[in-house]
Amino acid sequence: MLESLTAFRHRDPEGFRRAAGGGLLPENDKLAQLTLALWSEGAHAHIPDGVRLERPIVLRWSLGRPGSALLSRTLIELGDDAEAKVVEELVPFRPQIVCAEGEEVPQALFTGTSEVRVGAGSSLSFASLQDCSLDQIAFQHR
Repeated sequence: MLESLTAFRHRDPEGFRRAAGGGLLPENDKLAQLTLALWSEGAHAHIPDGVRLERPIVLRWSLGRPGSALLSRTLIELGDDAEAKVVEELVPFRPQIVCAEGEEVPQALFTGTSEVRVGAGSSLSFASLQDCSLDQIAFQHR
């Protein structure tokens, strides 16, 4: 099952609290803790026991809206003896802002976490493709 964190929270409040409660990222990592506290978008993937997905799960984040920030969380839960591949794509926000000559384009911030729980005998492959513009600042925590 793939769903937004908002949908997950509404569908299963207790499961959401358990999965999103933190503890998977270092407590002394200030950007990771900032993202945990202030995330605005997120995705949740749950692969039940024994399920082996042949095709990858593709998560696409549109980022780089000048003068703004996107703080995202990705929660992945694999049951026992499950297998999945995840491809995360960071794509630039369109349209880009064109400033007058000599003016700087405002920077944008992306910070994202990938928090994974893997059951016994399970396998997860994770790749990230990044097509960020030069005015994009990106931090990722896995």
